[in-house]
Amino acid sequence: MPIQGLSPRHEAFHANPPVYHAPSPQQTNSTSSNRQETENHFDFPFYRAPSNHTSTRLARTTQVPITTDLGSATYQKALKSLRLSDQVHVLGFNREARYLMHCISSAPGIPPPQLLLQHPDPIAAWAYEGRKMVVRNANGIITESEIQKPLYVGHRRTAATTGLAKVGPIRNLVVTDMTAIRACLARNALLVNHETTICLLGEGLGVMEHLNETVFEDPLTRPTYVLGTMGQKLSRYSAEPHTSYSVALKRPGRLCLSGIPREHLLEDGNTPADVSHWPNVVARTRTQHLAKLLSSAPELNVSPMALDNFLRQKLPGMVFSTVTHSISAALGLTYAGILASPSAQRLWNDLLDELVYIVASMPELQESPDIIAYFTGRNFRQQAYNLLKRHDGVSPWVRLIRDGHRVPMTQLNGYFARIAEQTLARKEVLETVGAIVEARQQTRNDEIQMDIPMYRSPYMMDSDKVTAEGEPGQPTRLVYINRKPGPKT
Repeated sequence: MPIQGLSPRHEAFHANPPVYHAPSPQQTNSTSSNRQETENHFDFPFYRAPSNHTSTRLARTTQVPITTDLGSATYQKALKSLRLSDQVHVLGFNREARYLMHCISSAPGIPPPQLLLQHPDPIAAWAYEGRKMVVRNANGIITESEIQKPLYVGHRRTAATTGLAKVGPIRNLVVTDMTAIRACLARNALLVNHETTICLLGEGLGVMEHLNETVFEDPLTRPTYVLGTMGQKLSRYSAEPHTSYSVALKRPGRLCLSGIPREHLLEDGNTPADVSHWPNVVARTRTQHLAKLLSSAPELNVSPMALDNFLRQKLPGMVFSTVTHSISAALGLTYAGILASPSAQRLWNDLLDELVYIVASMPELQESPDIIAYFTGRNFRQQAYNLLKRHDGVSPWVRLIRDGHRVPMTQLNGYFARIAEQTLARKEVLETVGAIVEARQQTRNDEIQMDIPMYRSPYMMDSDKVTAEGEPGQPTRLVYINRKPGPKT
């Protein structure tokens, strides 16, 4: 249902990923009676196509009436012509990527997964650490799984990249680290095409639209996307903290997936209204195939779900990260420092209120009033505040800025800002805090380029209220000696 007081918005709104046509009434009536809703199938949402006039009505999500009857001619045609590969590639080397590699490597009936790295150092440690991934689960049981040698796909063109040509086209790609993903896929664009299914497991959303605008500009050659979020709580393996190929599972969880249908354009540039059109059948088949491969690993506990239910799982963490990390990085405060400062608390509450209104105005949730009631209710705010009190140390964004790395504002702050712009929701606080973070990041990058690193030391500059030296989470930095020549005497 529409939000009270929400300003009119342009009907050309398209969520992230691209827009799609809703089914005609004739198609809905002819297929809805035969549709069986189960947990084993994806329910694809659809969005209205852009128009040239303004509408005061929010777009509505619908279920895709594509039959999954294996006896249908269209579905059989898709199954016979598609080249479905069982090979899974994992891009990234964070905790999520390591846990995925361990689980999929232990799954029976599918080829060993291939790890793709954007940094060459872990490749050298692969043989030294026994060519295996070590996982300690919540019960203290240690399991090991042998993995293949990782392949380097970064920007350094060395001898380590020669093995990439032997891999061939990538059909099933799981991305866990969104750092420099655009540049990585652009460098390896020949390996990723319309026959590829990409599962995005990053912290935020907005990556699909960014990739479509910068890398996969042609709708006919774009890959099929699957949104995902991991509910498993992972941490560093304390028994071997200096090993690269190890991870500890603190709490089991679910791997939630939501499939997105492909956008298809006819030769004249028009988008077909028939949702049972060939590209949509193909997208559904590829998506279900990737979900089946990931389901081969029971430890992942794969749970396909519709987009609105997926957003219910994904958005709470995104809202908290956007509010807390942005303010911590912008003001240079620890989590405890935000609670101790009345001004910081007021800013935290203002930004939280703004994001809650943006979430409540999302067209994908207008058919789910219970989800909107959860975000706008008191319980969600109290949960976010309690989570802030349980956090210790400094936001990881502070460390990223100090090391000269980009913070994930595109898939967090940028995602909510784009939704606010398209729904005409208020975003003044979001833009102000984001501008401060970007300014601090640019200032730090300029400082790094002007100085020469000498040795590591606790970092205390720009009036950051960081933790005391020796406390957990204490950031460290490189102490720099300015290389500019001093004044002549």
